[in-house]
Amino acid sequence: MSDMDNKSAKRGWRGILTVIAAAAITASLLMNVVLVSRLFMRKATVDEALPAGTRVEPIAVQTMDGQTVRLRFDGAQPTLLYVFSPSCVWCSRNLKSLKAAVEQTGGRYNFVGLSLTAQDLATYVSTTQFPGPVYVVTDAAARDRYHLGSTPETILIGPDGRVHKSWIGWYGGTNKAAVERALQVRLPDAPLPSTMAEVHQPDMPSGTDETRPASSIQGQAACRDDSGLKYSPGAVAKYHGVLSQCGSAGRWAPMSQSAVK
Repeated sequence: MSDMDNKSAKRGWRGILTVIAAAAITASLLMNVVLVSRLFMRKATVDEALPAGTRVEPIAVQTMDGQTVRLRFDGAQPTLLYVFSPSCVWCSRNLKSLKAAVEQTGGRYNFVGLSLTAQDLATYVSTTQFPGPVYVVTDAAARDRYHLGSTPETILIGPDGRVHKSWIGWYGGTNKAAVERALQVRLPDAPLPSTMAEVHQPDMPSGTDETRPASSIQGQAACRDDSGLKYSPGAVAKYHGVLSQCGSAGRWAPMSQSAVK
């Protein structure tokens, strides 16, 4: 083979290798795009309340003593499912109202607490005298399927296993009246943050068991405050000088008629 032929062959192989490398890079980039898209879709989904009519199939959960069982929602009574996390500040603020709701319903609902984490759960349940049985959700697929990421979240499930109502956030603002109507109870006034420093305490973690300041949930929420930061439904912040709660439709609902100083 002549020198010219050798050079031509080398150029041919270099061309083929270049094409293969370019194809591999393109495939890698496409895969990254798909993965990132799925991640953002999941983050957007966990902040959405389950729509009425959704059928909730049995979920794999863990008992307080570590046993794995399947939690069913079809039975003689409707189920009041309360999703929370021990580290969630707004879950703690909501305890008084939650206990009042459970007490006033008088056994008309099968009340179940569902924690997103087992960390510090035993201590939390004991010290708060949590008003019902508590389980830890261990089924990752179920967490995604049923949007179990925002806390606190209340899901009212009928005896047929289908969602009747669901609320994301504490029982204050617009949620208070809605929960009272649905459960036929009278809730105490929810305590409002006394300072703006408290308003910006962690509100509702999304897809994580750690509480985070409101400024860290940009891109995952529905409402914007005066500075442009985004908040999850149920979160509280100052909007146009008034303490307001973020609604599921992405609109602020005033929680006080007076301006927050």
